[in-house]
Amino acid sequence: MQRPRITQITVVGAAFLLIALAMAVGSPAWAQPRDSRLADSQEPGSVIVFPKFIKGTVFPDGVPTPQTEFELGVVCPRNANGTPGQCTEGLRIKLRFHYVCGTRESNIVFDSGICREQDFEATVTVNGKLLFNPNGITPGNFITPVAPCDRGYLIAWVISPTNDQPIKFDGLIGSAVVRESGTAVSAYNAIPIQAHPDLVTNAAIQTGGAGALFFDGAPGHYQAITGKIFGDVLYDRPLASSRLILLTLDVRSNRPNYPTFVDFNFYNAQEALLSVPVVEFVCWTEVALADIDGNLTGTLMGSRKGVFISDSVEKVPIFGINDTAGPVTLLGLVQTNEGQTGTDRSYITGVFNDSTVVETIFRP
Repeated sequence: MQRPRITQITVVGAAFLLIALAMAVGSPAWAQPRDSRLADSQEPGSVIVFPKFIKGTVFPDGVPTPQTEFELGVVCPRNANGTPGQCTEGLRIKLRFHYVCGTRESNIVFDSGICREQDFEATVTVNGKLLFNPNGITPGNFITPVAPCDRGYLIAWVISPTNDQPIKFDGLIGSAVVRESGTAVSAYNAIPIQAHPDLVTNAAIQTGGAGALFFDGAPGHYQAITGKIFGDVLYDRPLASSRLILLTLDVRSNRPNYPTFVDFNFYNAQEALLSVPVVEFVCWTEVALADIDGNLTGTLMGSRKGVFISDSVEKVPIFGINDTAGPVTLLGLVQTNEGQTGTDRSYITGVFNDSTVVETIFRP
């Protein structure tokens, strides 16, 4: 008598069940839930950060062109349950902007650790776009004040049109085009940060003294970001060089700041490690690999490309400055320039993070 085929199916099914159970028991780390306090850089936000701008003019094809052009758009936020939101046609959104300057820690005595800033406001409609530059000129559909420094970062957030209170409106998206020269053009996506998910659209964001913004994922605040980055890098070689663009949101605008210290580990393609001297900066910096460590070349590292991983960053006290020491946030980009002049061609890549929350306060 032939055995029922169900027996064979049962045996096979049991085997799959045992494998599934083994995977479930042996892989709890795979299923670690993402911290609900973290912002999502791939979704529109109530805050948006442009990690780099250059103030100046270049002449591609003989045409005077700002070295940076910002593009900031607004889309209609989704509802708390994930369904599409409803925004009336022509709905105007008011924004507060801040240009933020930085300096290397070696200049902190000269600069007094002050991160200069310039704030301004603008309005844009939902599904509309602002085009502007740090030179304060056309082209574009919006003229800003001239940025107070040649390089730095830009941050913007949605505010109430009636009392300028920061509000939740998770609709900001954006990008920037950066020209190192008349031929070297590159671009990057800005970094959105959402408000707490329990807040409804247009709800007020709780702030601290002098309008301080809290990025900690707590109820009534903005979502949090992290304090560790890693990514891919091209090691310096003839006719090509790389640099890191680094910034922190732990800023006291127009006031003295403690310097931010970060250690980096660089690896070549064969996983060989080079631990480099600490990089120090105040609020924002753009630092060439050659200025971090002279060994960061393709020849000395033993491969054209590799990986870098930062340690967690911190602010370190300096006598005479009233700031908060300890762990701080870190955002960044990687820029590579190529060519005979060093800036004939250029490209920018983003970085990754470790999903570990670092609570922070941005003080405009």
